[in-house]
Amino acid sequence: MRNASRSIMLGLLLCGVLALAPTSWAQQRAPLLDQVAKTYGIDSWDKVEAIRYTWNGEITGLFKAAHKWEWEPKTGKVTFEGTDKDGKPVNVSYVRTDLSTQSDAVKNQIERVTRGVAQKKMSLARFKTVAVPLPPLAEQTRIVAEVERRLSVVEELESVVTANLQRASSLRQSILQKAFTGELV
Repeated sequence: MRNASRSIMLGLLLCGVLALAPTSWAQQRAPLLDQVAKTYGIDSWDKVEAIRYTWNGEITGLFKAAHKWEWEPKTGKVTFEGTDKDGKPVNVSYVRTDLSTQSDAVKNQIERVTRGVAQKKMSLARFKTVAVPLPPLAEQTRIVAEVERRLSVVEELESVVTANLQRASSLRQSILQKAFTGELV
């Protein structure tokens, strides 16, 4: 019995060490992006607001394309502007951390449909197979109702502020009029 409890205790201790080790290692070394930036001579990585890449290509009469990609390292926002294979405009933005906040089930689905080693890729057809959990329809309806309620409050406040600004302007004009005519004591 003592050996079994020792084994369990050692197992728990090992799990704790493995869980805490990455955070302590991360505190001892510079983040990977900082290391890469310094390797390529960008010592002020913390001041980089965005990295933009633009590509234009044309074969006269046959092919013309323009793509713009932008990554904001501080926010994790990625934006792509271009055209799809049918020539229709595409403008997509997402925040990279959004995927990391999903449940393990969603992460596992994404891992199954992505291909590649260093730069993982996912086709639109594969992406469509990922089931992203949504709240039940009743909860979605409640959220929409709450947003609409708050928007109506904002509209009411906006009309009150507009009326008060007009009233203040009229009062100012009235005070100035009385000051210039000598009626103000």
